[in-house]
Amino acid sequence: STLSNELRSDKELMLKVVQRDGRQLCVVEPALLKDPEVVYAAVSRHPMALRYVAEHERDFEDHGYPKSRSSKARNSKGDSQSSKSSLLEDVQLLFTAISRDKNAWVFCPKHL
Repeated sequence: STLSNELRSDKELMLKVVQRDGRQLCVVEPALLKDPEVVYAAVSRHPMALRYVAEHERDFEDHGYPKSRSSKARNSKGDSQSSKSSLLEDVQLLFTAISRDKNAWVFCPKHL
């Protein structure tokens, strides 16, 4: 992305960007991939944007999907976000995505 990290971490700016095109969730800073407001806005516009959250939270290559640039966003220990704070555990978010595009089910945790 040609956007600076400062712009990519600006919540208000990125919220406007993903409200216009949810696929742009791929350019936000990793911290915003944990922000429900930003993620809901993106997924409401483009349900498959849930992919970027999934890539950030877990090793999605195990499911046969290539990682995007946003998937490099792991902490220095390589840990994924804990499931307790995972947006992929948010049933309303998942329902929103799947009701708009049935293919979004592939991003749901297996236990759901």
